[in-house]
Amino acid sequence: MTPTLEERIVLKHRRGRKQVHLVMPYPTGREAMWIAMRQLKTFTMSQLEHTTRIGVETLRCYVVGLTKAGYLERKAQAKIPGKGSYEPSTWTVIRDVGVDAPRITRSGKLMAPTARERMWSTLRILKECSIEELVAAASEGSTPIDRNDAGDYLKHLTLAGYTRVTLKGAPYRGARYKLIPVRDSGPQAPMVQRIKQVYDPNLRRVVWPVQRS
Repeated sequence: MTPTLEERIVLKHRRGRKQVHLVMPYPTGREAMWIAMRQLKTFTMSQLEHTTRIGVETLRCYVVGLTKAGYLERKAQAKIPGKGSYEPSTWTVIRDVGVDAPRITRSGKLMAPTARERMWSTLRILKECSIEELVAAASEGSTPIDRNDAGDYLKHLTLAGYTRVTLKGAPYRGARYKLIPVRDSGPQAPMVQRIKQVYDPNLRRVVWPVQRS
């Protein structure tokens, strides 16, 4: 049985792990921060840290970038009457663009897509390709796609059931991979995590290996 959001947060507290998403499907990083901001609407840095259990410096970097890009608005600190201190700064979400977390740098500029994000977008367009074709189509000027990385990504997409091999590789001929239409889950690239499991941010769950309840 899939845990509720509240149960996942409790489990995260009990385990004391920053990467609890490696053992269960829970949003992390930029996605977790954006979800919390949308839920809180107006928040302090302390409230955001308590909600996400993400380090303050990481939170601050993303919050500053979102503020510069116009997604958040910061309220000036007010002095506490009778004291020499100030109230904590608060931020309010003023541009809610939906569930997909904005990919923003600390300076407020849009981040360039990663190699695997480019490969996933390209695969969704090509529908079927070889490793070489994927490398050629997804490479961009000074940021070419590494052939070994492309092969590793297609291998894990196949293991997770997103693609299937339509032509096996042979001497002087590369294998061909076809994206299975019903497994095109959305624009966000499925991620191969460090422990070699595949997490789909569109579905917000681990899709391979299959999680058993």
